[in-house]
Amino acid sequence: METDPLCNSTSKSSGSGTRKQRRPFHHLDLRPPSSSSNVSGTSLEQARVNRDDLLTQRRIKLHQRFIQVQRTVQQVKARREKQALMFLQSLENADRNRIDRLEARRAMNKQLVDRAKSIAHQHRSQTKAERERRRIELERRLEASEIRRLNYLGLPKSTMASRMNQEEDDELVPCSSSSASLSPNKHRRHTSPSSSSSSLATLLHSFHHLGLPIISQQDTWLGFHALGRLIRQQEVITITGKVLNLALDHQHQHQHHHHHQHHHCHYQQEKRRNNNKPRVFLSAYMMIMCPHDILQSPESPDEIILLEAAKDLLQKFETWLDHPHRRQKRIAFGDSWTTFHSLFDQWKSKDRDQLVASMVGYYLELMSVQHAIHPIDQEQEHVQGGGDDDDDGESQEVSDLLSQQMNQLKVRIGKLGGEAAIQSLEDQVATMSLRFQQQPKKEKKNKEKQQQQQQQQQEVHSAESMEKIHRLMNALPQNPLLTNAQLAHELILDPDFQLQTHQPNLDEEDLETRVRAVALRAYFDTLSQEIQEGQYQITLLPLLEDIRKVYTHFPLPSFSYTHFIVIRAFKKLLSMVEEGKPAYQMIDQVMDMTLIEQQMEQQTFDASRMISTILTCQRQLCAPNRDAALDKIQARGDDSGWQLKHIMGLLDDMHLDLANFRLRSLRPYLAPMAVEYETLQFCKDYDLNPPSSLYHRNGNNGKGKNSNSITIKDRLPHLYHWMGEALERWQRMAANRNPDHVHPSRNNHHSSPKELFYDGILDWIINGNEQQESPETLKLDLHRLARFHATAQQITTVASLVMVAKSVGKVTSATCLATLSQSLFTLLSSHRPAAATSSSQQHITAELLRVTTSPSPQQSPVAELMASMVQRILSHTDTVYALLGRRVATVLKHQLTSHQFVSDAVLASSSLEHVKAPLEQLATQINVFGHHHLKVHLPWYAVCLTHLQQKEP
Repeated sequence: METDPLCNSTSKSSGSGTRKQRRPFHHLDLRPPSSSSNVSGTSLEQARVNRDDLLTQRRIKLHQRFIQVQRTVQQVKARREKQALMFLQSLENADRNRIDRLEARRAMNKQLVDRAKSIAHQHRSQTKAERERRRIELERRLEASEIRRLNYLGLPKSTMASRMNQEEDDELVPCSSSSASLSPNKHRRHTSPSSSSSSLATLLHSFHHLGLPIISQQDTWLGFHALGRLIRQQEVITITGKVLNLALDHQHQHQHHHHHQHHHCHYQQEKRRNNNKPRVFLSAYMMIMCPHDILQSPESPDEIILLEAAKDLLQKFETWLDHPHRRQKRIAFGDSWTTFHSLFDQWKSKDRDQLVASMVGYYLELMSVQHAIHPIDQEQEHVQGGGDDDDDGESQEVSDLLSQQMNQLKVRIGKLGGEAAIQSLEDQVATMSLRFQQQPKKEKKNKEKQQQQQQQQQEVHSAESMEKIHRLMNALPQNPLLTNAQLAHELILDPDFQLQTHQPNLDEEDLETRVRAVALRAYFDTLSQEIQEGQYQITLLPLLEDIRKVYTHFPLPSFSYTHFIVIRAFKKLLSMVEEGKPAYQMIDQVMDMTLIEQQMEQQTFDASRMISTILTCQRQLCAPNRDAALDKIQARGDDSGWQLKHIMGLLDDMHLDLANFRLRSLRPYLAPMAVEYETLQFCKDYDLNPPSSLYHRNGNNGKGKNSNSITIKDRLPHLYHWMGEALERWQRMAANRNPDHVHPSRNNHHSSPKELFYDGILDWIINGNEQQESPETLKLDLHRLARFHATAQQITTVASLVMVAKSVGKVTSATCLATLSQSLFTLLSSHRPAAATSSSQQHITAELLRVTTSPSPQQSPVAELMASMVQRILSHTDTVYALLGRRVATVLKHQLTSHQFVSDAVLASSSLEHVKAPLEQLATQINVFGHHHLKVHLPWYAVCLTHLQQKEP
């Protein structure tokens, strides 16, 4: 652009200080600038904006189209899934319909088959009934023919014609006599071919109405008591006897026509000799229907034969009743009767002999009891100079009763067994009397021998048990931090006791811990480098030797976790482990150190293979919960140093598992004799006499000082001093309760060892132990008492803070107070020091103010009051804390004395209801501890108390 000269001159004149003049053409400056340069910039920006808008719109449209496509795809997919689901449902419905139709078809076919079977069964029944009717009709006709034939043979010719006419009339006219049924559902028909059969028909009619059961119909059978009442009726016995006599006499009459004469004499003699035939016959019903009530062993061969004979007798008897005029039926019944009667006589004689033998044995037992009572009374009279009249009268009365019972039993034996049984009884009584005369001296000697043997067995058993306990205790880890006595003590008081790995506090690591960690890391780094370089003999060979020793001996764990300390612990425990086990032999053969050394020298050693072998052995020996760690180690096959490092750590865990397993196996053996073991161990540690000798020496003489009490004072000085303080504390409390100095009763004048122990231990738990030295009897429980003390302080603190919230903060909701107590327990547990820090005080105060009902707790006087009370309570100087501490001690003492926790009402009245759960848990633990502790150490407390009371004026 060209420069305006006017403008230049004007500017120069103005610059030189001349008066300012108005420039010409100044109106041109007021014009808008030229748009030629701005148009190009504006058009570019507008084009850019338009392009961005266009791209944005296209992007939006594309996004909308993409969303629409996705929606369409989803709809199509949903439609296809719906179609597939409908198809599957239609298939299921079709399958279900098919199954339903098949089931309906099957049920219909089953009904048709059942109907066909029932029709076939009816046809068979009808055919069988028709066949049976025809058979009966044929047998009746044959029987009538046989009767006519027999009558013709026994009648003269003159009467034969009239007989034939009468028989024809009998065939045309039905018989007038028909027997009644033995039960309402059964009827039997009887025919009488002659005029003499009317009496038989009447007798059979009476027999059928007796109500005896039918053998062929089990639904008519009766029970033992009902059948017994029935067959004992005189009417049943009489009618049955007449029927039997008639049946057997008819049999004999028919046999008389066809056999020899001596059969008739035999039956007559049998009739005179067996007057109890009806009872024998009726006993067959009892045997068949109640075999287990009549027979001793129904499964024996002899009694099975007897049951079969009885069943055959009754079946043939019923057959004869159906056909009383058939000769074959009578003969068959007579044979069955003869067989059954002979078997019954044999069974009765054998049963009678057994009954007589049992009665004789019972008689001898009564005689032994009488002899056991009478000589004892005589010895007491000789020893006591006449004895007690009441005891003599009672023994004499019992002896008279026994004599009376023996006489009655002897009469029964004579009735049942006769003279032979009486003679056998007298012989056995004489033999037993002779034995009684020789028995007292032998019994005394045998009793003395038995007592001596029992004492010896008890001593041997006790010695074996103690030896087993010592052997098991010696198998525990020999570590200076935890002795065998401590382990046994912890096992008894804590069933869930386990050894755990010590985890150092990372915040409080000392220099030794850090140096050990650095050395361990450097060692395994060096080992990994040597393995990579192939130099196995320097570091790897000694490590494999130690691992082999670990495996083959598998000792219990020590409480150190570096490689060097593990090696030393393994070597110390080698001599304590038994050899010869299969695992020992297997590992000893696999990890042959001579062979490994030779392979290292020849450069043929395979480290990865050896590590794999070690892991395999570990997998066989470790617990199942260690498999995950083994899998993790085995997965890092490319880093041998890392694997060996973690193998050594896993070995520590395996040792810990084995130790806990041995502890669990030891507890069942230790529990029954824990008191005896701890007592003897305590006596051994402090060179004291056993408790039995203490009681024997001290006794109740109470005269001066004895040597043993002096020994207790010298050898248990801390216990003696502690008991003295407990006695002084008890005397002060007794004096405070008796300000008027009223002379107490005899029972309340002296305290007991238990009471002093309870007071002393509760004072320790509530207030702590200010002494530097604790009693010798509590050496094993110092950590437990410290835990009890911390828990009791925490419970008392929470109870005090809850009371402050109730009284100062006006908090009355039970739910709110319960939540507050849980929060306070959490806050107190998160701070390790017992004394309150500023942060803990602030947190607890804030929690109390949070639950208060005050509208603005932070600015009210309540906040200042609560802060001051919280500070005093946490420092254990507040009166509320002291009051609730005494109440907690009262609850714990009630648990110790009564072994029961206090009721909810007592807790509510003591303001301890919101700390019930932790307080009850603490009381239970203290009760277990105190109960076991007194079992072990009560004699020492008693001796100390006796000596302290003797020193009093």
